[in-house]
Amino acid sequence: MFETNLESQLVVASIGRAQDLKLDSILKEPKGIAPIIFEYRPKRVRWAGGHGWGRGPGFGADRRFIGTFSLLHTQRSEAIAAPLLLYTSHWHLVRSMTMSKDFIIKHMNADHGDSLKLFLEAFNEVSASNAQGAQVEDLGLDNLIIRAKGIRYCVPIDPPMKDYNEARARMVALHKESLQKLGRSEVTLTKYIPPHGYHIVIFGLCLFTYISCFQRSSLLPGSWVYEHLGYKYLPKFANFVYAVQPILLPSMVAVHLFECALLYFIRLKPYGVPLFSGLWFAWTGSCFIEGFATFQRIGQFAEQAKKGEKKE
Repeated sequence: MFETNLESQLVVASIGRAQDLKLDSILKEPKGIAPIIFEYRPKRVRWAGGHGWGRGPGFGADRRFIGTFSLLHTQRSEAIAAPLLLYTSHWHLVRSMTMSKDFIIKHMNADHGDSLKLFLEAFNEVSASNAQGAQVEDLGLDNLIIRAKGIRYCVPIDPPMKDYNEARARMVALHKESLQKLGRSEVTLTKYIPPHGYHIVIFGLCLFTYISCFQRSSLLPGSWVYEHLGYKYLPKFANFVYAVQPILLPSMVAVHLFECALLYFIRLKPYGVPLFSGLWFAWTGSCFIEGFATFQRIGQFAEQAKKGEKKE
């Protein structure tokens, strides 16, 4: 939104998502440039930062605000953060409030470390462990210089940006391209979710079977398993398990090993779990015991994460 007040020779340049934002009046500061951040809400505008003389809706008197430029972030659906730049037309050079190189670098390092790690893995074939702690060192219109574990890497930006105003969109595009090249999902699995509900029953039965059938002799009277796990009360069932043990245990191990491999390729890897990491061991160990129930829990986690992203 751009508005020009010819009488006062004042230009209001709105950058962002402001909708139907009207200022009652703006008093010019003699020195000209007065960058101000407004947080727009229905029927109300609140001064949030910047410096200069000004008056907005909801204020009955002129007030002077001194502060540093900072973007507002809000999760309220009715609020729209809108950076504004106020300047007089007497100035032939106007300082832009759009994204600067330093701001982009600081923002990426502070809030988008995961994306930087993805860039190195996708475009420089750096391993997940070596990409840990990636930080932007420099940003050009045609490349991104990232340092990780003391090594500098160059990530190309193709085609080159015209200016740094394109940076946000291009970083988002690089993030999506990285995910596609690596076969990853937007969702990242960051924790192990233990069995709950009927999964506890599945986990318990499978673990009981592993313990009971690990040695065939454990199913005979006098063994610890036979005496303490209830088989002595069900001798016929014990005899049945003893008979099928040579087939049951190898089959169960083979099926669950296959499920562990499948879990990595269709769940853990797409959701960003590094091979042989602590999280990988937790999920793989759980899958080896209980099997398909681990797929269900990860699937539920991913669905909830996607719903959360849509709400935001």
